[in-house]
Amino acid sequence: MPDIFLRALEKNDAAAFAAIARESAINADPWMGWCDRQYTEEQALEWFAVCAQERAFQTGYEFGVFDKESGQLLGAAGVNMIDRIHQRGNLSYWVAPRWQGQGIATTVASFLTQYAFTELRLLRVELVIAIANLASRRVADKVGAQLECLARNRLRLNGNSVDAAVYSLIPGEVRAASCLIQA
Repeated sequence: MPDIFLRALEKNDAAAFAAIARESAINADPWMGWCDRQYTEEQALEWFAVCAQERAFQTGYEFGVFDKESGQLLGAAGVNMIDRIHQRGNLSYWVAPRWQGQGIATTVASFLTQYAFTELRLLRVELVIAIANLASRRVADKVGAQLECLARNRLRLNGNSVDAAVYSLIPGEVRAASCLIQA
C-alpha cells in the first residue's frame, strides 16, 4: 500500500479529481451517482466549494487522499452529515479503480473514524452502504464496524431507491490506523 496523507481539496486538484471521477465511473457508477464519464473540472470545483462550506459550518470534513511520495490524488473520503445535537456523523470513502485492493480505503476509514472521535468529538460514526456494494461493505467489516440493520429504500442512487446496510462505530471500537492530515 502506498504511504498516504489526507488534505482538503483545493482548486489545483480539480483536474486530477475530475480525471479519477471519470475513471471511476466505469466501476463505481452504481454506488456513486454523481460520478459519470463526463465529470468536469467545473463540477469538481463546485464540489470543493460545497466541502469548504460544510467545513465552515462544521457539518462535514471532506479530504482528498494523496500518495505521499508522488502527491498523486488517489480518491477522497470524509466525515459528513454531522449532527452536532446527537454527536454523530457519516463516513464516506472512495478510491480510484487503479488504487483499489491495496488497503487504502480501510486505512482511511479507520483513520477518519479515529479523527471523528478525537478531533470532532463525535460519539457515533455511521456507514450507510448500498447492500450490493460488497467492496465498501468489506471495508466496514475490516474497520470493525457493526452491522446494525438493512434499511429499505435508504439511499437514492442514479434516480433509484436502493436498500442499504447500516453500520456503526462508537469510541473504543475502531482499529488503529496511521495516516496524516495536512493543514
